[in-house]
Amino acid sequence: MTESKQKRLKAVAALLNFHEALREDIVDLPGFKQTLDIPSEAELTFGALGLAFLRSTFFNALRELYADRSQVRTVVAEDGRSCGLALRVDDDRTIVACKVGSETFELPGFTMVSPKASDRLAEFDRIAERDFVHDASANMWRQRLEGGPLSDAEVSQLMGELEQSPVRIREKIRADAKLGKASIPTIIPHSRVYFQRLVGSSLGKTELGDFVSGPCKAHIEALQRWDPAVGFALALLVAGGHSTISELVELGEKPKADVVTAYEWLADRGDRFSQIAAVEIGIRSIATHPGIEGSLIRMIEEIRDEDVTADDSRFALTASLFVLVDGELSRRNLMLDEPPYWRRLAALAQAAMFERELVLSHVQIESFSQWATMGRGGDFFVQALADLRVEPRWLPDFMSPERLKDEAISRIVTAGNRLEDNEGSEKLRALLKGDGEEGLRARVKFPMSYLPGPLEGKTVPAMELPAELVDDLRGEKDRETLNSQSLAGLVNSALVFRITEEHSRLAGEALKKVRHQVAMGNSDGESFALLIGLATVAAVTRAPELSEDVRILARVLRRRPGTHFDVDALIRVGLIASAANPELKAWCESVGAWFVEIAQEEMTAEDAFGIRQHLRKLCAVVPYLWPYVGKADAALAAVAQAA
Repeated sequence: MTESKQKRLKAVAALLNFHEALREDIVDLPGFKQTLDIPSEAELTFGALGLAFLRSTFFNALRELYADRSQVRTVVAEDGRSCGLALRVDDDRTIVACKVGSETFELPGFTMVSPKASDRLAEFDRIAERDFVHDASANMWRQRLEGGPLSDAEVSQLMGELEQSPVRIREKIRADAKLGKASIPTIIPHSRVYFQRLVGSSLGKTELGDFVSGPCKAHIEALQRWDPAVGFALALLVAGGHSTISELVELGEKPKADVVTAYEWLADRGDRFSQIAAVEIGIRSIATHPGIEGSLIRMIEEIRDEDVTADDSRFALTASLFVLVDGELSRRNLMLDEPPYWRRLAALAQAAMFERELVLSHVQIESFSQWATMGRGGDFFVQALADLRVEPRWLPDFMSPERLKDEAISRIVTAGNRLEDNEGSEKLRALLKGDGEEGLRARVKFPMSYLPGPLEGKTVPAMELPAELVDDLRGEKDRETLNSQSLAGLVNSALVFRITEEHSRLAGEALKKVRHQVAMGNSDGESFALLIGLATVAAVTRAPELSEDVRILARVLRRRPGTHFDVDALIRVGLIASAANPELKAWCESVGAWFVEIAQEEMTAEDAFGIRQHLRKLCAVVPYLWPYVGKADAALAAVAQAA
């Protein structure tokens, strides 16, 4: 490898540590390209033809061609071959024909280079309508096209951005899936614009409800106006994320035969979350579209009966693909400034799109599940723990096949409660509202079926903490001894019931009363469960004092003879407890204190290396954290290098 190539690779690696908004500015700095020996002249490559051209040479030939369509223009490829370019019209479309020797090929449309505004706008409008590209970015480009001819760089930029549409990406994923391939850049586009087109822009809405009632509603309505069939399929990718979004999707006046066909397709080849949304929509539409009942029953029974431990579990595939997408978005630092619920919705929708194509191509699901989880699991986990500062109620452990099935059943049962006694068949009513073993109600489990979903990290439960648990908690603060079981009711209820500051205060007073000496068995699992539970209570009630009590308790428990917590467990407890501090500076101080304390413990070089890896991933997600963990990083580096 040449020295200049090594420098370029190092520069690329360094750029990946910067926010996406800064990368182009850095590349455009004076002397950047010259220092790294990066060619200033871009090339266009047509892989299928084996041809490459200097971009300026190729675009200038096309501009001359569009100015005088009667002529043939000759352009020389980088390998010296001569190519004749001509324009021809096919079905009202202008196509570039490229003749190389005795063969003639059709090239992708390059009408955007035309000197005529009418040519440019007609091509842009055609693509925008075909691919559903109707966002703020598209509007900006249309205005630019009206204003005058584009530069070479602008043409490339525009054509690249038009590629970032769900319709085009779906086509690319489908083509790869048919060949049994899976390219991460194809599955997970490195483009904020793409994900905004997929689920609708957040428009700065930090609350899920505000997003759903505003930009998401507008996005779903626009999809359904654009194309009744394709728009419905794309809308379901979004609606799968939450039941309030599926409320926005209407079957309305769609032809009954088309709706029946769509539901048959969903039952045969739909992704799991789209199926859940389709069941919710179908239940409230069964009176006007009775023909979908057979497909509804098929999907409900399949979800009910799925063995999530099986190698070919669809819920396992869904969980793995979500981890892959969300982890990759985190690794690339893409959309870190977006609310966590929005980024997770985008990840769910993209994972669902890929799942559809895998099912359609009949590949081995188990192999993709394993592949998807291996590469990005660490990035997903660290990102989810960092997100707790903003949305403290959803833990990364909840992205599991078991939890996803519980959530699916809970959503369908809730939707089934709306079914009138005179709607649907007896079998459908038995599935949704019956108390028998075949009904879904028998599958609802406490507390698992009531835990928050991926988009509900900021949603406060409607159910109050039972009075008897509150009374028990009040009694604990006056006792001289404290048993771990005394706090079990609180810690097991933190994500199901509405926990208040008073509850966290009572727990903290009880711990201080006994000087953080809690009686429990010798099980590390029991100690860890108590710490995780109390950390969660501190996070959801935003109680920094209880968070500090958790750190002290963790220190006390770690020093008990025979007790051992692995590195991941301690980091998980620390990051959950630190989420009691929603302000960035206070959160960083808390996380820094945890890591400094952990770094001072006796540990192996392997443990030190593992902690440092987690720490550096976390700082990539939240760079502001570095000043608070520098001491811990140095201590860990010393231990890791001493091996």
